[in-house]
Amino acid sequence: MKTLSAALKTHMALETTTLCTCWKLVLTNTDEFFFTSLDVDLTIDGDTYEAGSGYQPTEIDQGGGLSVDNLEVKSFLSSSRVAESDILAGIYDYAEIDIFVVNYKDLTMGKMYLAQGWVLGEITVQDNQFQCEVRGKAQKLSQQLVELYSPECRAVLGDTRCKITLNPSDWVATTVYAVDAICKATSYDGRRYVCTTAGTSGAVEPVWNTVIGNTSADGTVVWTCYDAFTKQGTVTGVTSKTVFTDSSRTETSDLFMYGLLTWTSGNNNGLTMEVKSFTHATDIFTLFLPMSYVIITGDTYTVTYGCDKKKDTCKNVFGNLINMRAEIFLPGVDKLLEQNIPS
Repeated sequence: MKTLSAALKTHMALETTTLCTCWKLVLTNTDEFFFTSLDVDLTIDGDTYEAGSGYQPTEIDQGGGLSVDNLEVKSFLSSSRVAESDILAGIYDYAEIDIFVVNYKDLTMGKMYLAQGWVLGEITVQDNQFQCEVRGKAQKLSQQLVELYSPECRAVLGDTRCKITLNPSDWVATTVYAVDAICKATSYDGRRYVCTTAGTSGAVEPVWNTVIGNTSADGTVVWTCYDAFTKQGTVTGVTSKTVFTDSSRTETSDLFMYGLLTWTSGNNNGLTMEVKSFTHATDIFTLFLPMSYVIITGDTYTVTYGCDKKKDTCKNVFGNLINMRAEIFLPGVDKLLEQNIPS
């Protein structure tokens, strides 16, 4: 049910009205955007709603049950604040949106909300036009609450269930470290150091022994060296927004498959993408999807080891079988359907 003031209700009943629609977007990073269907900017509650090009909305589908309310909107990219590259980069994904109607000639009549707290869904861009889906609050109820048995791990590499530390904290002087604590050198060397003798670190950072399996003495702490699960690199050649080369890589071909690559400089700084493949013979990375912005030689990145969710990877690469969230010994469908016929 929509609520509106008596004055706005009376105005809407007139044959000729001075109504316009306003949109308020709040991005996941808390940035706010304001737009109106009016042909001039409109100030409401101290916020300036920017006049843009016309848009074509569908009817708002709302019901009294728990079905998800929704509408779709098509419009031109005319605002200086909304760029196609930002949309493709996912900046607007999951933005919260309010849609309401006002009388632009008399804002004291108040607002009639068409949607409050809805979420921006899939956005597609073509020929300088974008089309987006807006989903109602019930969308949050459309999620799986229980897990299904599976032979492959359901945890995300590095999350609280997996418990693998992908990016350890830097070493800190005169700090008490317990057994199994993990750190990395303040000048990153591609290694992680696991505390194998508890104690207090020294006042000066130790000279790290970077040979895997060797130890480093640090005050009363003893650290054992292991290979890091996150690597740093620099682009040395570019083929496309999806394919690039880093000739300094020495890892095996399948190590980064399904890993997460995060750009630390360049046009894509801060953006992430999953790795589809890495070929050691050519040092070529292929990403699952194109990056939003052009990759340039010299761009830097970090990339994590990949996990294919299988038992052998969890055991042999990460040594983490105890935390694997899967039923690896559960009989499969073939076993369940197998018939034991006496000979």
